Amino acid sequence: MHLTNDNMAEDDSQITNFRKIVIGGPDFGSVNVSTHGAQVTSWKSHDGKDSLFMSGKAIYRKGFPIRGGVPIAFPQFGSRGSLPKHGFARIEAWNLTRQDLNSAGFSLTENRDTLKLWPHKYLAEYSIVLRKNELELSLSIKNKDDHNLEFTSALHTYFSVDDIRTAEIDGLQRTDFIDEALADSRRRTQEGLLTFEGEVDRVFINPPDRVILLSAGRPLVEIESSGFNNVVVWNPGLEKTRTIPDLAPEDYLHFVCVESAVITNPVKLRPGETWQGTQRLVRKIS
Repeated sequence: MHLTNDNMAEDDSQITNFRKIVIGGPDFGSVNVSTHGAQVTSWKSHDGKDSLFMSGKAIYRKGFPIRGGVPIAFPQFGSRGSLPKHGFARIEAWNLTRQDLNSAGFSLTENRDTLKLWPHKYLAEYSIVLRKNELELSLSIKNKDDHNLEFTSALHTYFSVDDIRTAEIDGLQRTDFIDEALADSRRRTQEGLLTFEGEVDRVFINPPDRVILLSAGRPLVEIESSGFNNVVVWNPGLEKTRTIPDLAPEDYLHFVCVESAVITNPVKLRPGETWQGTQRLVRKIS
């Protein structure tokens, strides 16, 4: 258990003064978290294999999101509103509130800059708990203001896969979704396992609490959600990846995002109320 400078960037000129928090041990593996966005950037098993994808072209500078790991989208998902894409939480400096061998806690509250963008007082708390083959991420939002607030959010998890062409998602069968890749708000229904041929960007509505990511027919990770009413599945495909500056052209082959989210039915909090959403990741051992 230790604190170090976040030195993951290849270019020393990009290294910020954000800290990297490391939790874990021989029985748990390890998790790395940057105070920049309270972003989990690595989840390794005891043998050193990482279940999360991080782009080799990720930018580690103030004001920029980190491409990979588990960014926190709040108080806006994507471009569904007037805020910058995915809100501001993923580029804010979070406070480390607690740390022990296998867990850490972070908090974020309003500041002068965020109030200009989003005129609400709030307290965001983020809990990370590492267990053997499990990672539990919990985000809570409290309305500290004297008026109502409304938000959307997601834990934008990038999972590492050997080849997206052999990846599948099980558990979303017969679930309605909105196909964001088609820029179309009509609802469709998922038939069979979700596979990846070209760009996939789907917002699933009222999905089951548990889905499974498979690779070549073998389960990799089970994703359990509570408090969220959507699951987002995203892979940009080859053509769109070429337009994303912090991804290499072939990176799309090696990740898929499966995100616990609250989008289509935004959270509405009265003064003093608190919402919580939890994503539990279970690494499957073959």
